Amino acid sequence: MLALVCIAGLYPLAARAEYTAETPRDTVRVGFFAMDGYHMMDEDGRKSGYGYDFLRLMARYWDVEYEYIGYDKGWSNMQQMLENGEIDIGTATRKTPER
Repeated sequence: MLALVCIAGLYPLAARAEYTAETPRDTVRVGFFAMDGYHMMDEDGRKSGYGYDFLRLMARYWDVEYEYIGYDKGWSNMQQMLENGEIDIGTATRKTPER
């Protein structure tokens, strides 16, 4: 009987992780290059496009901050930046035998 009381008493104390406003979020550097319909930015700096929307949807499940880098560069520059470690994610990439 004593064992049941102890188990029942300890059950509500189960360990769990909890997000608070003070919990730091990881930052992911994203290669964000101009590509009509995929990565776009207006004159006020507002981003849009399929690639941007996909990353925002992904952030619902992966609690990160995105830092968008390289809008003035092209896709080939993004590939080199990825290889150099300047960005963490390169979007619109394909796996090929050379890569």
